[in-house]
Amino acid sequence: MPAPINSEARGAILAHHQNGHSHRKIVDALFDLGFSVSKSTVTRVITEFEREKRGIFKPAKKFGPQCLLYKRTKDLIRKVDAATNVNNPPTLDQMAERYDVFERTTRRVLSKNLQSDLLKKTKTHALSNKQAQQRLDRGPRFLKLLGSDR
Repeated sequence: MPAPINSEARGAILAHHQNGHSHRKIVDALFDLGFSVSKSTVTRVITEFEREKRGIFKPAKKFGPQCLLYKRTKDLIRKVDAATNVNNPPTLDQMAERYDVFERTTRRVLSKNLQSDLLKKTKTHALSNKQAQQRLDRGPRFLKLLGSDR
């Protein structure tokens, strides 16, 4: 945010601008009068004056989005509760994708709204039916190879 400038300095800047002085000469002239202003301040004051003269006023300051929609609704809490009360619940990532929310939102629903612990699902090795049958077929041969003493 630029530093505020008093009305005397503003008037002197505009008077020198009306006389056709360059921005650098305006800075030097104001320094002789006892005002310490930068060239960018002179440019800013002149630009604001020109806009006001043409009827263009500085727009109101824009704030970021306010009052965004609340994602942790009762409906979402009910859905997550129903999804987690089964034998093999989906992962956080799967629930977040299914309910179109962030994973962090799903985690907050579980911890703050449902007061439940978050457990990591361990990935286990899964055998296909073909592999399971091979192990059954080759098992006795392997045990025989090891011998009785091992």
